[in-house]
Amino acid sequence: MRDGIMQLNGKRIVFRGVNRHEFSCDNGRVISHEEMLYDIRFMKQHNINAVRTSHYPNVNEWYDLCDQYGIYLIDETNMESHGSWQKLGQLEPSWNIPGNLKSVLIYSCGNESYAGEDIVNMANYFRATDPTRLVHYEGCTWNRDYSEATDMESRMYAKAKDIADYLQNAPKKPYISCEYMHAMGNSLGGMEKYIELEDQYEKYQGGFIWDYIDQAISHTNDFGEKVLGYGGDFDDRNTDYNFCGDGIVFANRMPSPKADEVKYQYQDIILKVDESGVSIRSKRLFKDTSDLIFKYQATQGKEVIREGAFEAIVKPQEEIHVPIDFGTFHPGEVILTVSAHLKEQCLWADQGFEVAFGQCVLGRYNDMPYVEEPLVVIPGDGDLGVKCQDFEVLFSQEGLSSLKYRNKEYMIRGPRPVFMRATTDNERGYAHHFTSNVWNGASNAQALTNMNYHIAEDLHEVSITYEYTVLLQPRVRVELTYYVRSPGIVRVKYHYYGQPHLPEVPLFGTLFTLSHKLDHFSYLGRGPHENYVDRKKGSRIGFFESTVKDNLTPYLKPQACGNRTDVREVTLLDHDEEGLRFTMVDAPFEFTALPFSWQMIDATLHQYELPERSYYTYLTIMNKQMGVGGDDSWGAPVLDEYCLKAEDDQEYIFDIMPIHQEKD
Repeated sequence: MRDGIMQLNGKRIVFRGVNRHEFSCDNGRVISHEEMLYDIRFMKQHNINAVRTSHYPNVNEWYDLCDQYGIYLIDETNMESHGSWQKLGQLEPSWNIPGNLKSVLIYSCGNESYAGEDIVNMANYFRATDPTRLVHYEGCTWNRDYSEATDMESRMYAKAKDIADYLQNAPKKPYISCEYMHAMGNSLGGMEKYIELEDQYEKYQGGFIWDYIDQAISHTNDFGEKVLGYGGDFDDRNTDYNFCGDGIVFANRMPSPKADEVKYQYQDIILKVDESGVSIRSKRLFKDTSDLIFKYQATQGKEVIREGAFEAIVKPQEEIHVPIDFGTFHPGEVILTVSAHLKEQCLWADQGFEVAFGQCVLGRYNDMPYVEEPLVVIPGDGDLGVKCQDFEVLFSQEGLSSLKYRNKEYMIRGPRPVFMRATTDNERGYAHHFTSNVWNGASNAQALTNMNYHIAEDLHEVSITYEYTVLLQPRVRVELTYYVRSPGIVRVKYHYYGQPHLPEVPLFGTLFTLSHKLDHFSYLGRGPHENYVDRKKGSRIGFFESTVKDNLTPYLKPQACGNRTDVREVTLLDHDEEGLRFTMVDAPFEFTALPFSWQMIDATLHQYELPERSYYTYLTIMNKQMGVGGDDSWGAPVLDEYCLKAEDDQEYIFDIMPIHQEKD
């Protein structure tokens, strides 16, 4: 400690950490060598530089691996009285000192055990026995009379603005969050708010995400199925159910989409790209970038305009600008990407492994062109049909009820406005599903209160407007207008008329119930995995593809998942590689493509309760969707800037066109 700042070999250290329980879904608290190797390699690959051994000393092999691979440790005493707090017996701390290990930088006096003389005495024992290391304890925030128990200000789940308040008032001690970003279910939204503090306040020295791995147990249920079980599945009462499902990897050690954001937010090579090149800033403390090779790429849609590689030596804590010739572009949108990769194989990753990336966007995405050819319009008794070559669309009293190409039907049920999603763990934690439950009813029960259409005199365009009314107080009105053009393009315009005195809205979208045969999708947007408005920095813009089935993220309790942001276009295809493409017009949109409705997902407690077979593809095209949050999972709301207000008007436009393979 120097001048109130924690230092390692004279350099200010920032912990980009995670809490880790010793846990295996197959063996409980006994972890194999292979599982430990997986964990430490995963951490290094995701730019995690520190672990808090929550909440007990770990098996000796873990310390050896951290020494070998280079992971800093807060080594924690096996003490947690939690709700009992002051009911402590005699403390004997000597066995909590593992020896002179390079990885151990800080001793921790335990977890959530309030404060008192016993803990102060333990801290002083650590200092007297090993004066080379610092001492940590969070519990004295509950009683400042015992602040001597910690060398640093440590808090749990403090909001970024509260941390800033502490740091702005000339604190004597540096700050860390021993637990932050409660990663329960679909979470980790708003992490960047904490990372921004690194550069704003010298005494902000990082934090430890809660936590590394979902704690669920692999077992065979009553139907002979091997599944993951959580609290309550073993007739245990009382229970916190899936509250231990809060890892950045799933219980079977498969990465969750949350890990993408961790890797990006924790990267220590910062790449700021513009049309002239890239600024490379190193947050490293001791090593330059000679171990890295940098790659660049300019793309337009799927086309790579130019790509290449270069080396750049950036010293620790310094920044340089490297000019890059990205080539000559066609009119339209260009995505520039620069990434940093390992030059050689190392302990934790292969040669070429990407450790960091940065992007910028130039120009504007070009939407679908259309041809001014006459349409065939067929008015009926309450229906309106429109044809153009092999394209047919039918509008009825229910809305857009049929969309065919070459006699292949894609529409199962007509698109309708939707406002709700399956509840996330974080939403449940602050009762958002209750306070905003009116949007559940609004998504399920709507009245079609008006329909009108206009046929252009030259038959080049037909427009049909549907007005939907929801019986809220005040009433909510949404208009969906369809513009049919040659050679088979349907433009959709969504307009929601804002109303005051209504709760926050989970999303503003249009739900399409499509044929289950449309089970593959590709898109130009952020990916490759799910991302949300408050958790998207770790998802790059590019072309990605997946299946509808694989887009269902296996959170312990099924919940909202599979979203993509900043989408320019998405294409859903069947096994004949025919289907539908949805493209932006004025601005990018968000979408989910899932095998089950949000109501089905919301009604289940486990993944295995969802049917093996999907009868439909549920596609939701959204103007906006609220974030997922993550400050905690028991009361912290999604940050206001990532929420949607009912009083604001919402409008977006997108095009639909068929995709087909030419027949010989």
